Formats: sequence, C-alpha cells, structure tokens
Amino acid sequence: MRGANESRALVAVVGWHSLGLAIGGLCTGVVAFSIGSLLSFDGRVPLGILAVVLALVAGKVAPIELTGSPWRVPRSLSRRGRRFSAFVFGAYLGTGVLTALSSPAFYLILAWCVAADEWGLIWPVMLAFGVGRAVPMILLSVTARRTEANLQNDVPRAAEVVANLAPVEAVLLLTFSMVLMV
Repeated sequence: MRGANESRALVAVVGWHSLGLAIGGLCTGVVAFSIGSLLSFDGRVPLGILAVVLALVAGKVAPIELTGSPWRVPRSLSRRGRRFSAFVFGAYLGTGVLTALSSPAFYLILAWCVAADEWGLIWPVMLAFGVGRAVPMILLSVTARRTEANLQNDVPRAAEVVANLAPVEAVLLLTFSMVLMV
C-alpha cells in the first residue's frame, strides 16, 4: 500500500508544480503585456532583429552567455509542505525571469509579450511556455517512479539533452525572424 500512497503523493506534487508553472507564465505575460500597453510601438522589426541575435547566441556563434537571475527559490518554503513548495517553486520557474534561464528564446517570448497588440496573442504563448516547462518534469517523474531512481539524479542528464537542442532552437529563432521581417 505504501507504493500507492507514494505514487499519489508524487502525482499531487508534480500536479501542483505544473499548475504553478502555468500560473507563473501567465503572470509574466500579464506584466509584460501591461508594460507593452504603456509603450505602444510596432515591434515586428525589433522582434525580428532580436530573434536573429538570440539565434546566434543559441547557436554559440555570438560569445554571449545568458545566465538569467542568480536568485533561487528559498528552501524555507518546504516547511509549508511538499505540495505548497512544489506549487510556489513552479510559479517562480514559470515566470521565466526569477530563476536561471535555460533558453535564449525566452527573451524573445518576453519581448513578444511586450510588443503584442492584444492579450489574445499572449496568453496562449505564456501558457504554452509554462506547460512546456512542466513536460520535462512530468516525464522525469514518471521515469524516476518506474525505475525507482532518484529524480534529482536525472535532472542534470535532462539539462544536457536540452543543451544539445540548441541548434534546433537557433533554426527556429531564425525562422521566426524571417516571418517577422518579411
């Protein structure tokens, strides 16, 4: 019976974490869109140029390292319970701006939120960003549960896999820049 209880607890924690990721992404979208509403400018060409620069960064052509924020989620949150800390940790990660950055494309997503004309163009992108961040954690959790491995041991390996996708990200960014500037 203990295995079933552990499985339910893992599903609950991963679920709360995933919900936090989605909410964090949406909150970032709201803030960026609000800033963009105050600025009001045509962002197609600047977004296209930013996409090219970020493609060069993702492809390791430009010697720029995007490290993101050094801030980390405080461990003291874990005192409030696993579900609460999983949700808050997910919300922080979902913002994309409060933790270490794994993708140069996030800067383009953030700029898109500032430049977009209407909320209907933003919320799906930011929701997809949050959910996209949840997918690897869900897959790692399922794998760790099936193999009875320690999830923390699999995270660095997953980060290596993501790092190997940098050329794909660079091509996608270049494609997006062409769509914007044509």
